Formats: sequence, C-alpha cells, structure tokens
Amino acid sequence: MQRENIIIVILLAIILGGGGYVVYNHLQAQAAPVQETQPTPSPTVLPESTMSAGASGDISYENSDIVLSSPSSSDRLEIFAEPAEWDGNPGDDGIIVHFSFYDEKNQKKKFDGAILRTHVLVYTPDTDRHLVEVRPPKVLYNRYTTIASSSEGESYPLRGIRVPYNEMSFVSNDRGIGKIRVEVQVSQGTLVGEENYLYCR
Repeated sequence: MQRENIIIVILLAIILGGGGYVVYNHLQAQAAPVQETQPTPSPTVLPESTMSAGASGDISYENSDIVLSSPSSSDRLEIFAEPAEWDGNPGDDGIIVHFSFYDEKNQKKKFDGAILRTHVLVYTPDTDRHLVEVRPPKVLYNRYTTIASSSEGESYPLRGIRVPYNEMSFVSNDRGIGKIRVEVQVSQGTLVGEENYLYCR
C-alpha cells in the first residue's frame, strides 16, 4: 500500500510539473510581441559570360531581356514602313514606320523609359505622275514625336510611328511616297534611318 502511494505521488508530481510547464510557456507566448519575419531576398547574380562593360562604363547584357541604356551616337538606326489600317474602317489610314536600334556589335538594343526626340520626314519620289523629275523631292510630311522604348518600334501590327495619309500634303501630280527619313536625337548626336519606299497613290 505504501508503495502504491509513493507511485501515485510521483505520478501527480509529474503531471503537475508538466502542466505547470505548459501553462508557463503559454503565458510567455501571450506576453511576447508577435513579429512577422520576411525572408531576406538573395541578390540575383548574372553569369559573367552575359555581361560586358562598354566604353562608357555602362553594363550591357547579351541575349537577355534586361533593360539597356538609351541609344548613343555609336549605335545604328534601321527603319522600314508599311501601310496600315488603325481606325477600324476598311482601307489603309497611313503608314507605320517600324524602327530598331543596333549597337556596334550588331546586336539589337533594348531600352525603356527614354525620351528621344524624333523627327519624321516623308518625301515624294524623284518623279511625278507624268514621270517629270522632281528635284529636290517634295516634303509630304514633317513632324516631331518622341520614342520612349525600343518595343514601340517592333514589327508587330500597329506598333511603330504612325504617319496618317490625311496629314501628308499630296497634290494631284504626286506619285506617292518615295522616301522616309527618321532622325532620332541621342546622347552626343543624331541617328538617321532612311528607307526608299515607292507607294503609288
């Protein structure tokens, strides 16, 4: 009997001790302020093979979609134009001039967030409807706009610089569009892209 009492006392001590520990931890958790921890993002490290330092100190990235610095005078501008309809009514509304910039390594240059002042000029062909020589060709369109991103000029439908026919100063003898010239002001210079484009009216 005495032995059973001792076992009961020991069991009660264990139960009370364990319960007290649980109550103590619960009270500690209630008293401590809850802090939400955010995982610290680890920096993304690009492989060295994708990076190269340019003469200006800018880092350029090959074969990637990383934003590059704006075009400079050492780059090249290429353009091409096509007729397009954009008002929802049948019939072409004008031409869209697509553009791309290329660096010295002939790689397409990607950028965003720039403000590049752009001058768009459209000329008649060298001859009129009667094949009489026009020297110099007449300016049909002379406007300024801005380019903010390389993606604006991609060769997707309706991307590029819109040049409406109703803003071109055609007269009856004009044979159509002979040449398009785009001048983009960049750091320390101007890039020029030209296309001979015979569009007969």
